[in-house]
Amino acid sequence: MKILISIIVLLLHIPSGEPQQIGKRLTARSILIYNNSNSRISFLLVEGEKSDTISISANKSWLSPSYKSNPIIKIQTQNFISNYQLNLGNSYVIFWNEEKKIWDVGRFKKGQ
Repeated sequence: MKILISIIVLLLHIPSGEPQQIGKRLTARSILIYNNSNSRISFLLVEGEKSDTISISANKSWLSPSYKSNPIIKIQTQNFISNYQLNLGNSYVIFWNEEKKIWDVGRFKKGQ
């Protein structure tokens, strides 16, 4: 019972904005990618020596795990591979670039 009371007292002393700050720190090390197409899209994310193949369903989002450095996204259209440096804490969209005829990656800006 003493432990339960101690936990409640501890929780009452945590400033109200603290959980939000913890969430911001977690997402500051991640990236969000939205697939703005009608089909599943797969791509490679490279961070240093490590690489992961990611697949996102049509019109769905994916939140990355926490990264130590900015990853590079590699997305293939037929025989052409586009490479983009992504910045941690940002959101991106994968879309069909009709002018270039390739899968392209753009950054969501706040308020979009």
